[in-house]
Amino acid sequence: MNMPLQLQALLVLWVLALAAPAAAQEVPSQEPEKGSAAGAEPAPVEPSSGEPLPAASTPAAAPIPAAQPSEPARDWQLFVSGYFRAPLAVGISPRRSPDDPEGPAKTQLSYGPNRTVDANYYSFAYTRLQEQDWAEVFIHAKTKHFEAVVGWMGYWFQAAGFRNNDAAWTPGLAYAVVDTDFDFAGLRPNIMLTAGAWWPKFGSFAKYDTYTLGQFRQLGEQLKLTVPIHSELTLRLVQGFGSARDGSSNILAPPPYQATVGLVLLHYEHIQLTYGKHIDVGLHYNHEWTQDPNLYQSTVPGRSYGNASEAHLTTVGAEATLSVPYAGSLWISPSYISLKNGWALAEGGTEIMHSLSGDGLATNYMAWSGSLTDSTGSGTMFNLGFLYENTLSGIRGLPRGSVRPELTLNVFGLFADVSLDLPSTSVITQDRIGQFK
Repeated sequence: MNMPLQLQALLVLWVLALAAPAAAQEVPSQEPEKGSAAGAEPAPVEPSSGEPLPAASTPAAAPIPAAQPSEPARDWQLFVSGYFRAPLAVGISPRRSPDDPEGPAKTQLSYGPNRTVDANYYSFAYTRLQEQDWAEVFIHAKTKHFEAVVGWMGYWFQAAGFRNNDAAWTPGLAYAVVDTDFDFAGLRPNIMLTAGAWWPKFGSFAKYDTYTLGQFRQLGEQLKLTVPIHSELTLRLVQGFGSARDGSSNILAPPPYQATVGLVLLHYEHIQLTYGKHIDVGLHYNHEWTQDPNLYQSTVPGRSYGNASEAHLTTVGAEATLSVPYAGSLWISPSYISLKNGWALAEGGTEIMHSLSGDGLATNYMAWSGSLTDSTGSGTMFNLGFLYENTLSGIRGLPRGSVRPELTLNVFGLFADVSLDLPSTSVITQDRIGQFK
């Protein structure tokens, strides 16, 4: 007979334990943050019984002050962001059969990227007209001066066919951001520290999904100082340092011998000046190198650790945006890249000009094919990206989207001038390449 009473008492205690913190959270902070829900006008409370609430003019006993938490609770936000694309990529073309090369051409339906010249992201010819499947999901925990993020991303939806072991990054990114404001010489600067695994980017050219200055696939830190000089003029200084993991893995090998790992290091600096909504100018520098001998135990001339330690990928450049009422906006970004022994900077690090690493840059532009007598993956590049944009609303001096239907004009392009540094033993006769799209 005592068990039902004990169970009922436990349930009552459990309900009270849940109600107590909930009631504490409902007590507004003494100093609610600007724009927060705590600063809003509270809604009228309905009585729990049928009796009306007493009128405001009715005298009442002095209310007992509600207990305040010793420290105001932080206003945390938990949310999810991300997107996906899932194109049905089918190539339709009349071609001769591979087993009857002299026969008549017949319609063939094939995997689209196999039949188009602009579907390969690792090629200068890439456009966003043939984008393949991709998905990313990020979980955010955020408060006023702190945010933590974990992200999953990848391409090649595995349920649609055979498995691609290189397609998904699970998890792919994880980082934390902390910032604070402070007073200095009558100004109110903000300093922000980001640490973890994420992809900081500069010179982003969304029309071609690439970067003229670089995106860094790394694990490291970034320090950003934002100084509002006055209401229209803002100065930003960015410094970053990180590392990428080069190497390879073999899932058939027994642990802990499944991976061979080498370290790639990088740093970048960026200074940006913004004037209102009309002028935004940035200067940029980044450098990538390695001093890890773990992947280069060979003494073969040209592929030894001594050669790898001479490798570097260095970028100097700028980007500027000019926005003029009625005339539209113009973005322009020149950059100069110096690459030496790009084969030693593979897997991660600097993504630039449709190349995921120094090795990708050497393969795409410096004639690197694995033959050291023909190319060492060295050379220089001058790049120039530009984008002009205007809208029908903008031409009429109205905010974007004010006119229906809205029309947008985009004129954009990307230019690359490549100079190859070839050895004297090379059979390659072309040492300069110019490309424009």
